[in-house]
Amino acid sequence: MRPASTLLEVLFPSSDLDQFCQASLDTNPLHRSDAYARKSPYGARIVHGILGALTVLGRLRERPGQRLAKLELRFLNPLFLDQPYRLSVEEPSADETVATLLDGGRELLQLVARFREGAPVQGLASSAPAPAQ
Repeated sequence: MRPASTLLEVLFPSSDLDQFCQASLDTNPLHRSDAYARKSPYGARIVHGILGALTVLGRLRERPGQRLAKLELRFLNPLFLDQPYRLSVEEPSADETVATLLDGGRELLQLVARFREGAPVQGLASSAPAPAQ
C-alpha cells in the first residue's frame, strides 16, 4: 500500500524568476528575455531547475529533530512562468520524502530528500566574497 500523498499548487510568477536571476547572477536570456525565449525550442521563458527544486524543498513539512542528509534531484521537463503545477508529496518512510512537481500527469521535477536525526546545521557562510553591486 502506498503512503498517502499531499497535493499542493505551485506557481512561478515572473517576479520570482527575476529575483532569482538577480540573486544568482544568471544572465542566460532563456530565463531573462521574453523575445529570446520565444525564438527558442521552448517558446517562452523557462524557470531555473534549481529554483523549482528550492521551491519544492521549501514546501516540505518541517522535521523537528531531523536534518537533511541527502538530496536527489531529477529535472525531467521544463517549468514555465505563471503555469499552475501540482506538487505531490509522499513520505514512504520516517526519514524519506519524495516530492514530484506535475503538469497534469507529466512529471517535471522529482526531489527525494533523506533525513537523519540531529539539529539542522546553523550559520553556514560562504567564504567567497559578495559580488560587487
